[in-house]
Amino acid sequence: MRVGARCVAREPELLADGWDGVVYTQVLRISYMDAKHEADLNADGFIYYRGDKFSSPSAWSIHVKRLANPSKKADDGWKSVRYVPSGKTLEHYKSQVRTALLARLESDGPLASFRRPRGATPA
Repeated sequence: MRVGARCVAREPELLADGWDGVVYTQVLRISYMDAKHEADLNADGFIYYRGDKFSSPSAWSIHVKRLANPSKKADDGWKSVRYVPSGKTLEHYKSQVRTALLARLESDGPLASFRRPRGATPA
């Protein structure tokens, strides 16, 4: 099994963290040039497509799009890959995860000490 080129190491961790509304193993879809391509998103955070393993939505997305258009230079897979049951892009879920992580950091983590008291204005 090959691993998709130019994979960002942290993205499988983000995909594997578990998102509200996403149940593993599930199907991801890209629609491009009147063709639909589906892959499996497994609990390990990797995307599996026709015997290949991709560690980011962008790596899988550009791979699929280059099958139809070899001159395609780049693609933001987070915005073009959809989670099949909901039809929402992965960008939607990534945003939810970031918001939840930031809220947790602000209430429990190192950012908590930087919170301004209510009604306080910046100096």
